[in-house]
Amino acid sequence: MTCESVDQKQHECDMDTRGTVIVSRQISRTRCVQGQNWDVNRHSIWVKDGCRAEFRNVSRNDDDTNRWRGGGSGRVDLLQACDDRARADGSEVTRVAVNQDLMELIVNYPDGRYLCLVHTDGNVQSLTRLGRQK
Repeated sequence: MTCESVDQKQHECDMDTRGTVIVSRQISRTRCVQGQNWDVNRHSIWVKDGCRAEFRNVSRNDDDTNRWRGGGSGRVDLLQACDDRARADGSEVTRVAVNQDLMELIVNYPDGRYLCLVHTDGNVQSLTRLGRQK
């Protein structure tokens, strides 16, 4: 589902938001950051400030999307995989699917913000520091 902000204004798009919604493909030059320029409501998502992206609900029960759900029932908790690599507990800022096997997480750790590229099997491809915490 594609949703876009036109002229920096807020726009809502109807969508099943039960469960977890992610940015599956960034379209705008403006980076879409959940909680800042996009988020979910009860039956829709909203975007603003130039965010334009394709959104996916990854909580549906099919084989392709189940791999993105964290924890329990044999599924891998991707944030925990990043935390293990960083040897710290972090708080997730954003989660964007790069492709069907790789997820990009932006995570705040005590010493700064990091980009964590993690595969669906929990293998962390890279953990790169983006900047210090303010």
